[in-house]
Order: sequence, then C-alpha cells, then structure tokens
Amino acid sequence: MPMDAIKYPLDAFLNRLIISAMLLVLGTSTTFADSASLDQLSDLVKNHQDTEAYQLASELRDEYEGEPKFDFWYGVASINAGKISEGIFTLERLHRLYPRDDAVRMQLGRAYYLLEEDERARHEFKQVLKHDPSESVRQTAEQFLKAIDNREGRYRDSGQAWIQGGIGYDSNINSGPSSSDLPFWFPSSSAEQSDIFASLGVGGSYSHPLSPTSQFKIGGHLKHRAYEDGDFDNTEGYLRAELELRSNSRLWDIFLKGQKFYVDGDENRELLGGGLEWRNELSKSTEINAFVQFADLKYPSYTDRDADQTSFGIGFEHDFSGRWSPRLFATLYIAEEDADNILAEDVAERDITGFRAGLQLAVSSRLNLYGILSAETSRYGDELFPYGVRRDDSYYSLQLGGSWYIDENWSIQAELRPSWNDSNIDEKEFERTEASMQVRYDFR
Repeated sequence: MPMDAIKYPLDAFLNRLIISAMLLVLGTSTTFADSASLDQLSDLVKNHQDTEAYQLASELRDEYEGEPKFDFWYGVASINAGKISEGIFTLERLHRLYPRDDAVRMQLGRAYYLLEEDERARHEFKQVLKHDPSESVRQTAEQFLKAIDNREGRYRDSGQAWIQGGIGYDSNINSGPSSSDLPFWFPSSSAEQSDIFASLGVGGSYSHPLSPTSQFKIGGHLKHRAYEDGDFDNTEGYLRAELELRSNSRLWDIFLKGQKFYVDGDENRELLGGGLEWRNELSKSTEINAFVQFADLKYPSYTDRDADQTSFGIGFEHDFSGRWSPRLFATLYIAEEDADNILAEDVAERDITGFRAGLQLAVSSRLNLYGILSAETSRYGDELFPYGVRRDDSYYSLQLGGSWYIDENWSIQAELRPSWNDSNIDEKEFERTEASMQVRYDFR
C-alpha cells in the first residue's frame, strides 16, 4: 500500500522528530570524526535537501565509510532519497557496532516501514520503547506502531470496542427558553431546567477486507444519560455499515446508517439513511472531502414532524508540522427537509445551511486538546401558528475538550459545550451549557 494512504504524515514530520530527538543520543553514544564535510552532510539532511545530501554522501563514501557519524547520515540520506535498501545496509552495519543506539534503531525502523516489512519495523520501535526514551522519541515510535497496526488492518479482520462512564451538568436539559420569555399560555415546565447527570456508553467496530483496495465495515454505539430528575433521561442507539473503496489517494465510502433516540423510555426519533462520502489526499498533510446523504426521519409521538432529509457537504483537513502537530478541519454543508405531511410544513420542512470548523492539538503523546465551532441556520417552510411568521433560527455551539491517555487502554475525557439558538420567535430561543467528564476503556 502506498505510504500516502496512511492517515499520519509520517514521511517528513516523523523523520524530523527522529533526527531532532535522537541527535543528542547518537552524539553521546559514539565517537565521531570531526569534519566540515560531515557537518555539511548532516545539515543537508536536517534541512530536507534529500537529493543534495545523497549526492554529497556518495562523494564522501570512499573517504569516510566506516565512520559512525558518516554512516548514520549516509544511511538517513539514502532512505530520504529513495535508496532504502542502500540505507538499510549502512545502518545495519552501524547497528551491529552500537546495538543499543536508539537513533540508529529509529531510522532502521522507519526504513523497514517504508519497505512494508512491518514485523521488523515493529521490533525496532518496541525495542526503543523498552529503553525509557524521551517523550518526543516515545511519541514518534508510538505513532509508527499505530500506523503499522492501521496498515495491517487493511489485510486482515480487525475490531475494537470501548466502554465509558462519567458525570456532568446540563444547564438546559429541555432546550427551553428562560421563564421570562414565556407567554402566559405556556406551561412553566416549558421553561429551561438544569440538572446533573450520569452517563454510560458502549460501542465498537469491525472491519473485513474484501480485497487490497476494499473492505466492509460495521460499527455502532449505545449511550445512556440519566438525570437526577428522570423525566428527561435519554438513550441513543446508532449503527452504521459501509463499503470502503480505495484507489491510490482517493477513498469512497458507501454507507447505510440507523439511529433511535428515546426520552424517558419512549421512542422520540428514528432515523434511517445512507449516502456516499469521498476523500482525496492532496498530500500527506492535506485532504479534501465531500458527501451526499439521504435520511428518513420519523417521530413516533409527533408524526407531523416526519420528514425526508437530503444533505450535501464539502470539507478539508490539514495537518501542520511543528509543535503540538496542529490539525485544522472544516466542513460546509446544506440540507433540505421535506415534510411528509403537507399541512406540517411550519414545523417539519426547512432549508438548512451549516458550517463546522475545529482545531486539534497533540500537546504530548498523552494529552490531546480540541476546539470545534459550529453554526447552522434553519428557514422553515410555512408560517407558524399562532405567530403568523415563518420560523427562522440560527444555532451556534462551541466544544472545548481534551483527552488524557493514562495508558494504551485507559483515558479520561472532558468537554465543555455552550450553545445558543437565536430565533425570530422568542419562545424558540434558548441558551445551554453542558459540561462532562468521562472515563473510557478501549479494548485493543
């Protein structure tokens, strides 16, 4: 499988991590010849001038071959220039002389990875992790190991499962307006209500390769939130099945999905739909995507809201190199809901425009942070009785959170989510803030 099919930007980013993190290790564990030419070679490698570095190394080989510093940079330059077997030969010779040198092991592991010799690559990275390396080196080795697992998953059945539980606070569990905005004919129970809650969730996924370029996937989850006041307890079940097709840097997902949502034990909403997603990796760090989805929405306790939904969207993702490995992503979408009942267009028919953008930061190998901003406008299809106007809403939300990975299985997740709904109808306006903390266990 081509390396650019891997989600992680390993080629340039991880190579920079290896060189910067391990240079000190190599310098203290071996004795180098002091030469301006060798310094020039190392500078070319570190500045990613791969062709020039390999050309200079070839010119210096007769004079310096066998010197540890030269052999190291010659091996790295060869790998970066695409002469992977040549680089492996040089680094293996150096490794026999310095078997505990983790800089050499990291570059050997990278070379084996590029040749898709995954078992040999895995062995080198695991040996490095046994030596209690620095944080940056450990993070790099773990990212390579994760990429190897992902690649192997394309050729064999794989699955994962998780369970999580936590507590939280919800300032407006019923998305109601403040009591001061209620007209006299509205019951007081329609006003915003706050409560604390406990939550529990389980989920998992399974994938089965059909060929080197296609696989079948199925996954889902079951989540429950229990409030201190049980009237708004809710349960969500979700299931998705998809056929994934890959061609070089392009990926297509054809999927079906279903969802059921219960409130206080009664079925509140049912969704059944499907669609097509397309992704194209423009480079190892940039991806564009698009989707089209169709869904049938049913509300068993309020059938006037039943509708058919069609949505389209485009988006992008970009991974930046450097500190904290920032990932920026954004999606723009439009949707239309057509009411099943022509007499219910005031509540079930609407045109939707939305935008979502976020930033993820890998602060360390154990701590990830994120922020996501969402905005959505809804224009309804008919005048709402008794107001005499079409409902026109603008919804905004901000998600701020992070995950702390205790080990490869356990993690702690926290999130703060304020949201607002502005409307031309006062009774439809609300503000809401949710705060939660979860403990999660991933079965690997």
